[in-house]
Formats: sequence, structure tokens, C-alpha cells
Amino acid sequence: QRVMGLFSYVGADNSGTYKTTIKDLNMTNAYIESTADDGAGFVAAQASRVTYFDGIYIDDTCEINSTVKGAGGILGQSEYNVFMTNIAMNGKVVGGSNVGAFVGTLSSGACLDIKLSYTSADLYAQGVTDRNLASASVNVYVVKKQGTVDAVATQLTLEQMKGEAAKENMTGLSFKYIWETVENGFP
Repeated sequence: QRVMGLFSYVGADNSGTYKTTIKDLNMTNAYIESTADDGAGFVAAQASRVTYFDGIYIDDTCEINSTVKGAGGILGQSEYNVFMTNIAMNGKVVGGSNVGAFVGTLSSGACLDIKLSYTSADLYAQGVTDRNLASASVNVYVVKKQGTVDAVATQLTLEQMKGEAAKENMTGLSFKYIWETVENGFP
């Protein structure tokens, strides 16, 4: 049996009227290895309807090792709009191609909307990498690394994203109600 994520598919409803919401999930020490054509993600391999993710934390002990197209830290592939809020993606994602910190492959015409989130993910692609971060993002923070990152995100160093410095540099996150600083660690 193949494992492509916590869920293989989310939002599998043919009527088109339903949406899926996945909320308040913390993942540590997870390892996913996949050769499935359907993508790979820590939370789900594929979304077949509009999907909402809220309050998801993936720590830096988590790793995806996939040989196919569509490996993402939260979601491998989606044909529909994806909305993410309060996401912390710190794991490692290895894929054949189309590797992303939040979503690996997003179909043409679909929207990826990420708000109040950050990533320090390590991304590795064996083929061409599609690193589209979001079509409309607010307060998204990514680690400044070699290569290119879309302009919709604020680039910070690892030191700027850890401990009390996170509160100073990631002002778009709600440290009063949702996030809290961790000494020498990510929020």
C-alpha cells in the first residue's frame, strides 16, 4: 500500500458543491516516501475540490521523498482553489519536479491563497521546479536561500525567523492570539 500523505485525497465529491477544511494539525517526525503519480504532501497528496487549511504546523524533522511530479509540504497537487492560513512548513521536500513548500502542482486557473504563514522548508527537485508560492498572499515569510523566490513573500534569514527575532521580523503573524515565540526555534 502506498502512502502519499496523511490523506491520499481530500474534497473528493463529484457534485462540486462541497469543500474540505483541515484544521489544527501538528506533525513531527514524519517520513513519506512516494512513487505514486498522484503527488505527495504531508497533509494530502491531492485535492479534488476547494480545500481550506488552517493552523497546520510541520516541523523540521519531517521529510517527503518523492520521485514524481507534484511534491508539496502541505499538498502535493490540486485542480481547484486552495486557501491556507496560519501554516508553518519547516520540513524537507524532495520531488521529481514541481516541488513547493506549500503546494507542489496547482492546475492552470486554480488559485493558491496563503495568509499569515511561513516556511523554512528545504526544497529539492530532480527535474524542472515550479516554485510558485501564491497568487495572492498576505504576510507570508520564506527563508532567504540561493535561487529565486516569488516576490509575494518576505524573505528572511533563519535567524530572523527564530526566537524573539521572529516577533520583530514577522509582524504580519498574530503573536498576540495565535503564534508564540520559541527560544532558538520557529514560532
